[in-house]
Amino acid sequence: MRDLRLRRLLAALSADASGRGEAVWELGFRLSGRRLSRRRRDRVLGRLAHVARSDVDPDVRRAAIHAFLWHHGSQDATPWLVASARSDPEVSVRGQALEALGVRWAQARPDAARHAAVVDVVREGLGSPAGEVRFWALYAVAVMGLHGLRPAVEALVGDPERAALPWTVGEEASDVLAVLDGHGWPERG
Repeated sequence: MRDLRLRRLLAALSADASGRGEAVWELGFRLSGRRLSRRRRDRVLGRLAHVARSDVDPDVRRAAIHAFLWHHGSQDATPWLVASARSDPEVSVRGQALEALGVRWAQARPDAARHAAVVDVVREGLGSPAGEVRFWALYAVAVMGLHGLRPAVEALVGDPERAALPWTVGEEASDVLAVLDGHGWPERG
């Protein structure tokens, strides 16, 4: 039964129907349950990576990238996550890619060349005109421990933009400074 459901979800990714977004979210949650063999998990991640790079619907791309926050598989998603963070036309997709890069690289053994590309795109994100992108770039700075970007973080402390976020970019910058100073994440209501 599980195999049949998995096949249906994977088939839904290729369909033109509106169910693609729901299929992407469900596949991400299935990966969380760790019920899949490594081979199947890698197959699902490969399909999600394709969707994240090419789907016409930005909400579907964002949902697919979200699945990569916690699920690594055997493939390196860094190159296309960097490309999404840098050039996706949708602000929410760029922000989601920065969050995913931060989480993935906070847990990774850095490959110097790829790590440099990630740091560069995070630095670019801190200077983005879009508040949501700046917010998630700040998050990546904190979780990756990018102390070298501290001056750029300090420059954002007074940023009043809230975008669609629970607190301002400036408040996130203050939180990131606390994390970089070793105090952990402050409580937010």
